[in-house]
Amino acid sequence: MSRFTAVMLLLAVNQSEICAQDSPAESAFTPLPSRLTEGVGEGYISLDPYEFGPAVVGDYALTFVVGGSGIKAGGAILVDFPKSWFTNPTPLVKPMQTTSPDGFHYVGAATSREGAKLSVEIDHKNFDGKTERFRHIVTVRVTDAPHEKYDTITVTLAHTTSPYLVGDDVVQAAVDRDETGHFKLLSAGADYTVTPGPATDARAFLPSIAVKGSKVPIHVTAFDRFQNVAAGHTGEAIVQGLAETPLRLSLDNGRASAEWLAAKSGTFFPELSLAVNSSETLKVPCGPIEVLEAAPVESIFWGDLHSHSRISKDGIGFGDYAYARDAVHLDFFASTEHDVSDAGGDSITPSEWDFIKSEVASFNAPGKFVTLLAYESSMKMGHHNVFYRDMDGLPWPGYKWPAVTELWKRLKAAQALTIPHHLGIRWGVADAPLTGPDLQELQTGVRSGRNGPVLDWSLPHDPVLRPALEIYSKHGQSEYFNPDDPLAYEQVKYTGGSSVEGAHYAQDAWAAGHVMGTVAASDNHTAQPGLMNTGLTAVYAPELTREAIFDAILHRRTYATTGERIILDFEIAGVRMGEEGKTNGETQGHVTVIAPSDIRFVEVLENGLEGADWKSVARWDAPGKELRQAFSVTPSTARSVYYLRAELAARTSNRVARAWSSPIWLNR
Repeated sequence: MSRFTAVMLLLAVNQSEICAQDSPAESAFTPLPSRLTEGVGEGYISLDPYEFGPAVVGDYALTFVVGGSGIKAGGAILVDFPKSWFTNPTPLVKPMQTTSPDGFHYVGAATSREGAKLSVEIDHKNFDGKTERFRHIVTVRVTDAPHEKYDTITVTLAHTTSPYLVGDDVVQAAVDRDETGHFKLLSAGADYTVTPGPATDARAFLPSIAVKGSKVPIHVTAFDRFQNVAAGHTGEAIVQGLAETPLRLSLDNGRASAEWLAAKSGTFFPELSLAVNSSETLKVPCGPIEVLEAAPVESIFWGDLHSHSRISKDGIGFGDYAYARDAVHLDFFASTEHDVSDAGGDSITPSEWDFIKSEVASFNAPGKFVTLLAYESSMKMGHHNVFYRDMDGLPWPGYKWPAVTELWKRLKAAQALTIPHHLGIRWGVADAPLTGPDLQELQTGVRSGRNGPVLDWSLPHDPVLRPALEIYSKHGQSEYFNPDDPLAYEQVKYTGGSSVEGAHYAQDAWAAGHVMGTVAASDNHTAQPGLMNTGLTAVYAPELTREAIFDAILHRRTYATTGERIILDFEIAGVRMGEEGKTNGETQGHVTVIAPSDIRFVEVLENGLEGADWKSVARWDAPGKELRQAFSVTPSTARSVYYLRAELAARTSNRVARAWSSPIWLNR
């Protein structure tokens, strides 16, 4: 049983009590009517098979053995398979059905009592009352003959795929033996294990900056096709490009770690080689590493500030903090669970918020791995992730107000900050093929569209409470309106979104005079943050602590990439990215871009505000893997804003690879 499941079972009964502890004047929580009543239900359940690989097509039978008091006619059981049983990669909802036993994704029930009849229904309301799109609670009702002790009721998920996320988990059930409508949770669930598939990908992770003479940690992780750690993979990983002799690491349970002595200064471009089977060897460029003669004032740290797990209405999986730390070796991480359910009510319950806080506290290790307390507030006029400097924050639900200005009234400046994301998206209108793994085509074509949470930059802005914007995630780029851009929402086809025409994007925010830095994040919904091509934030900070990371975001000492660990720095007139400064006439600037593979271009863009258009004021094409270049500009107006973007020649996991600096603001 997962730690999440065990903790949530213990906390579920205390939800109404926790709600009552909040202020009666205003609460961040609205109590939900639970589907469970006090007491322990009779009977027990088991799953056959109870161990299987990811996305294995088959039949999965959950057997309920009736307890000593039996079940009267009209009584029922509720069966709660984890949400990962009902999703395909992206994740997208499987079309579960109860009418065609020979069709895909069939849910049926059978009884051992001869002549008895059962009815089967599916709804989307969890045991705790939360409505979620991936949730499929199966109600099996005894319609006529009573069931006695040791009778069995078997619920089968047929012609479907097992979950594609690995780990130990549990199916839960509750019983109403008297047709009262009050269900009691069984004392034990049905445990099962999803084992990882064979390795199909691998990555090596190193810091971007090191000091001469220091020992540099190197971590290698092998992944299966669903980005699970390929724990069954063993063998040798080879890292070249750091020393004359290649470094050799032995993988155990899909991972390996070693140290490299940085004996001399300079820039290094390591490459990983790993045999994933007898006929295929992966060769993967790693993030570059710059070895300095002396310790810098600030170093580069990498993190994912936007990710979801099964707590979110449209998320699955658990163990995201461990994945961020141990699988993809981020320096910092924030889980941002949705605050709004699919029914418009709370998505984060009090017990879940307590669990989130316990994860943030237990995984935070200054100097090694930093966690931030956060959540996502989904308002009609812009989705914003909320981050707290300490552990005292609450998940204020955005459905209670349309705009972020109301949320800001409940936050303390410099103690909390908000970051908006997918700035100009419209949901579900692009042509997106929805298929299952291996597999069964489920749906293709255009889906009915609906408006998205587009940003209106003419509304009030607070640069302290909203110091940055998310310019990229797995959904696509939010830099500017361009449906033809290869990273536009409709081109990446992650969820079938499309770009809304209008002044909703990062360039529009900066042109409106808003002082905001850049971040990127995965917006992952499978508890797998930090994956390649899904978005990463780099911060310049003096140390790896929660306070230093928070302050780096607050002061815009950040830049964004699509997932590659590119080294980037940018300054004009001695003003570094994220800062404001002054200049008179022509002035000098400098860019540094160091990439794991060849750079397609680097360019600096300017907007003179006052209704001006964006223009490129410096550009370098095909400079190789490393660009260190001075340039000159003359601000075109009394106040100009500049930012840098770079693009690599090769794609990463079938997506264009880019990086964006935070802007520089110059007053003449």
